[in-house]
This record gives sequence, C-alpha cells and structure tokens, in this order.
Amino acid sequence: MEKRFHDDLYETLKRCKFRTLGVYISKEKMQQQYSYPVHPYLSSIQLICERLIWNDEKDFRWCFESRGTREDKVYEEGLRRQERYGYIDPALPMYLSNELKKLNISAVFRTKKHFVSGLDIADTAAYCMGSIIRKWELGVSDFWPFSERIARLLFGRIFHERAIVILP
Repeated sequence: MEKRFHDDLYETLKRCKFRTLGVYISKEKMQQQYSYPVHPYLSSIQLICERLIWNDEKDFRWCFESRGTREDKVYEEGLRRQERYGYIDPALPMYLSNELKKLNISAVFRTKKHFVSGLDIADTAAYCMGSIIRKWELGVSDFWPFSERIARLLFGRIFHERAIVILP
C-alpha cells in the first residue's frame, strides 16, 4: 500500500511544472557558531533569492505558510528590504544587493486550512530533504524509505550540490 502511494505521489510530482529550491539550516549549529544569529527563515529567504538572480525570469510569486501575524510581518518586512536595498537582513552579506533589488517577489501567506497544494508539496520536499541531510550528517536511516527518490526528483539528480544549501 505504501509503495503504491509513493509511486502515485512520484508520478504526480513528476507531471507538475515547478522548480524546487531548498535551504537546510541547523539551528543548533547557528546558535553555537554565532553570538547573534540571524533569524533562520530570513537567512533562508535571502539564500533562495541569491539563487533566483541567475534565472532569466525576475518575477516570482511565493506562497508562505503563515506562522502568525507577527512572524509573517517579519518576513514581509524582509522582502521589502530586499526589494528596496538588496538584502533581507542587514546582518547578512550584501555583495549581491544590486542584483537582489531586480527581483520582483510578491508574497502571500496562507494557513494549512486553506489547503494550498504548493504548501503540501513544500512540506513533502522539506521532509524528504531533512531526512536525507540527517542521513548524511548523522548516519541514521531515512525517516521514510522513499525520501531519497522524491528528493532527487524535486531537487535534481545531484541535489546535494546544486539545489540544497546547507548552513552554517
């Protein structure tokens, strides 16, 4: 039954037209390495933006899973800073600021109750990516035996080198 579900999920994702970029941040390592670490979600947003500047397309529509009014405002303000100044947070590197200002990102925030398929795909991608990275870093087995196959589909054949950024 699980194999049949995985095969159906795999085939469905294969037919969808979207690009997946992922960022994995070890919050524990960030706390150990930096005295005043930048918010991990803001770091993630900037890293993804830095990958997007190499695309020919400069207009993007992002759907964020709402974390609450206060948290959503932090992300919105970060994206506004990126649009105006070329950085999400002043503590992050600004060497690509002129390029980052060229991106046009419109963001919407939705909760799980909205049943947005993009959020479900993002959850699946994050789960598979986290499982693979745990396997690399800790040498433990996958949470889900099919996670590597899904991760390779979503992030590309050499996903650990191109599409996933691991911090710090």
